[in-house]
Amino acid sequence: MTKIKKLLQKKGMKARSFVNLGCSEAIAYKFINRQAILPKKWRKPFADRLGVSVEDICEDNGLALLDDEVVVI
Repeated sequence: MTKIKKLLQKKGMKARSFVNLGCSEAIAYKFINRQAILPKKWRKPFADRLGVSVEDICEDNGLALLDDEVVVI
């Protein structure tokens, strides 16, 4: 499960919650399920909608973070 999917479930939201940002529900769904990267122009709006930072929901390349991923510095 991805971190964004877990956040959406916790907040009772769905992929369609991002449609009014200009993103199609299909693209949002694919990003949430780690099947596609999220274009840069939507990363901050997605994070803002969820009340988190971009780094909390996706990798540098725009792929959704897995919930159990550990960032090693």
